[in-house]
Amino acid sequence: MGVQEVQYRLSTGKFGERKKPVVEMWLADVMSGAAIADELFELSERFAALQTKFVEGGSFSGLFLKSEDASDFEALFTTTIALLSSERQDINLFRSRIVAAYNEDVGGMMGGPSLNCVMKISKLVSNSAELLARQPHAIAKALSTTDADNVYVSVERIEQLREVHSPQWDLSKLIRLCEELNGAFQNQNYFSVGMLVRAIMDHLPPVFGQSSFGQLAAQHGGKSFKGSMDHLQKSMRHISDNFLHEHIKKKISLPNRIQVDVRRELDVLLSEVINNYIG
Repeated sequence: MGVQEVQYRLSTGKFGERKKPVVEMWLADVMSGAAIADELFELSERFAALQTKFVEGGSFSGLFLKSEDASDFEALFTTTIALLSSERQDINLFRSRIVAAYNEDVGGMMGGPSLNCVMKISKLVSNSAELLARQPHAIAKALSTTDADNVYVSVERIEQLREVHSPQWDLSKLIRLCEELNGAFQNQNYFSVGMLVRAIMDHLPPVFGQSSFGQLAAQHGGKSFKGSMDHLQKSMRHISDNFLHEHIKKKISLPNRIQVDVRRELDVLLSEVINNYIG
């Protein structure tokens, strides 16, 4: 569950009275950077401790970590990368530098990290923690995804889809497509955005008693709804077809967020599913 969804659930009373204070404390820690900074400081200290465990292997192999300590290093590295693989775009730089240090200096004569690699990663992790601890406001801004400009399908709309209970239609795939669509849009994966919108369009016609999205756009709803669906049909379908079937060329223009932005029309479609056709 992402921070945006936690915020929404708090604001709508989805957490019980006993759980609410705990969730609020967790959210405050995350938004201030305290939670991740504390964990990074601890990881840095554990990396530093490994520096004292290198043993001399002679002129042939030099200093190396015993297999158990090398395994501990791998576990610490994996934990660090997982911790930095968050919604915070401003700490992705830390992650990439740590990965680069790992790739440059692991797998030597004895198969593990060099002393220089462990020292470098320990310092990078420590620096990451210090910066996070000193910049709570910048971190909170980067962490928060409530800005509508960065979300393709609103969390509120996805939550409404989750609350639907229908004996006829299973919305689990639709919800997952919406979640993946948000991830693709936030990461600027615009080819994926177009394909995912197309997948949603092709997924929903049976809910409206139609066999294709073209029929849905032409036959269902009033003038306003038809206008929104017509835009999806004529615009995004052609764009997505181009993404999927265009042959390689000498020069190709890559899509941008404006080209794939049909958020309003898609929201109209999802709203119609929730309000009128599932129950």
